[in-house]
Amino acid sequence: MGKLLGGMAIGCGGLVGLLLIIVIIAVAASGDGSPGATEGDRSTEAPAAQPAGEGTPAGQAATAPRENEAALAPGQSATAEGLRITLVEVVDPYISRNQFSRPAPGYRYVAFRVLFENVSDRNQFVSAFDFTLIDTESFQYDPTSVVFDGPALYECPSQLTGGGRCEGWVGFQVREGVGLKDLMYDPNTFTRTDHHFRAP
Repeated sequence: MGKLLGGMAIGCGGLVGLLLIIVIIAVAASGDGSPGATEGDRSTEAPAAQPAGEGTPAGQAATAPRENEAALAPGQSATAEGLRITLVEVVDPYISRNQFSRPAPGYRYVAFRVLFENVSDRNQFVSAFDFTLIDTESFQYDPTSVVFDGPALYECPSQLTGGGRCEGWVGFQVREGVGLKDLMYDPNTFTRTDHHFRAP
């Protein structure tokens, strides 16, 4: 009789233990159900970050003027990566006083007098050959050899120290009868930030 009661006690204890484990698993499962609540929290946070009917910061940045873009006109400046470029003068067409400095038939010279300024605290590499000119028909031109009345931009030092400045001319041989669309300066091919001077 004592053995029977002892067995029943152990059986009841095992049953209680089993029920206790089931309760713990159920509680844990309800805790694991919290991702549903977490998803709800995320869904309520997302609209707070991007309210309906309002432009996102990215959208606002796309429409706002940027430092690395300016108009293709004298006096305009574009700044990127610690280097400021100012178009001091634009001459189209440019006619050299040197009789041997002439464009090919069907072409004209276009010249830009440019000021480089290092507005950072580290050295900046500069080169006239990092310019590209694009016309209104999307043809691209690299700088060409022109005899200028003043200093050429390629005479500038290869790098400017912090606060350094250098000014000179850069010229292109462009097809006759087409307009100018974009003067681009790309000092670093490994970055996406260029200096752009765009025609209106």
